[in-house]
Amino acid sequence: MTGEPPKMIITDQDAAMSKAIVVTLPTTFHRYCIWNILNKITEKPGIGECFSEMCKCIWGIDKKEEFDVKWEEIITNNGLQDHAWLSSIHAMRENWVPSYVKHVFSAGMSSSQRAESCHSFFTQYINKKNTLMEFIVRFERALASQRHKELMADHVDNNEKPPLPFQTPMQHQMGRIYTREILKMFEREDFRSLLSLFELVEQDETQCRYKVSERVNPGVTQMKDLVHDKDADKAYCSCKGFEFWGIPCWHILAFLRMKQVEHLLDKYILKRWLQSAKSSVIYDKNSKEVNNCVDGLLLVKRSKVCKVASDLIDSALLCDEGFELLEKNFEDIRGKLTRLVSSRAHVEEPNGDVETSYPQLRIKDPHRVKVKGRAKRVKGEKEKAAQRHKRRCTECRKTDHDRRSCPKLASP
Repeated sequence: MTGEPPKMIITDQDAAMSKAIVVTLPTTFHRYCIWNILNKITEKPGIGECFSEMCKCIWGIDKKEEFDVKWEEIITNNGLQDHAWLSSIHAMRENWVPSYVKHVFSAGMSSSQRAESCHSFFTQYINKKNTLMEFIVRFERALASQRHKELMADHVDNNEKPPLPFQTPMQHQMGRIYTREILKMFEREDFRSLLSLFELVEQDETQCRYKVSERVNPGVTQMKDLVHDKDADKAYCSCKGFEFWGIPCWHILAFLRMKQVEHLLDKYILKRWLQSAKSSVIYDKNSKEVNNCVDGLLLVKRSKVCKVASDLIDSALLCDEGFELLEKNFEDIRGKLTRLVSSRAHVEEPNGDVETSYPQLRIKDPHRVKVKGRAKRVKGEKEKAAQRHKRRCTECRKTDHDRRSCPKLASP
């Protein structure tokens, strides 16, 4: 990251980690995993009845003041004023409640699921029984698999056309620059923008305020506040979808549609979602330009050659003479490459012997030491309850079998 700290970091509610982040990353916005907190709410006694009401309050309210009022109402109506744990998580609401944290870009993440998915991916290749050298080999194999999938996705974005035809100039624009996955998200937001209604609330020399409404279900209407800054020529929505996801929300797209804006402005486009996001210069930790950090990868070279070959094939198919010329040159290149690879495979030493031996280093595994952390995983109340209520055999009351396979009833 060229020495730059991250804008945002998501962790659980570990106290030691929270203190360390404040000291080492003072400019980084620290968020708590909302999935972890909501999962704990279901385990606390006396809260289960109002859990759904709390979820609507947490996820459905965009403004801080409205969230505080609604939360206090739920606590009062359910007699939870003296609940110490609920009071503690409400005190730290600025670190996990969406209405308090959506102003910081996080690519739509509100929990630590990305880290958990990485753990799940690497466990397919690595386990605790691996030696140090086995770990290095397996880890490199896992990284190679990830790089291959990423390059295949890049190839699809750069060479294959989107599956759906575009209808508006803005959709054409996004189809050319967005990646496939981000384009799908943009299309969903653009479709929702067709169902919105605008009402001008207030207007002055610097800004205009609107009420945006969308009919979700019969009798159910969502209302959002949208402000247009005339000086910056930029719209801001109360849902903070653009700040949170990095993709314009349907309220902003509806506003641009109302203003008859045909192409999305650069201020609404994040470079990280573009097909050309990797084309910039890369620097190492000493701020020196890295020239060959990508070109040396075999899969990257393959992707570049595929692009060139694809362009040549498209041009050659326009006429029969071009097709015959390309086919003939391909055959010539294939023969030259075959001879080149064959000669490289039989490189010999000056004395005539093929070089087959290389110096080997023996690296021993490090000594095992006791690491920081608990010895056993802490089980939640749901998991404990599931273990306490295991099904038992009706004859012998054991849990390792049922009545059909009970040894007592086995025929002698």
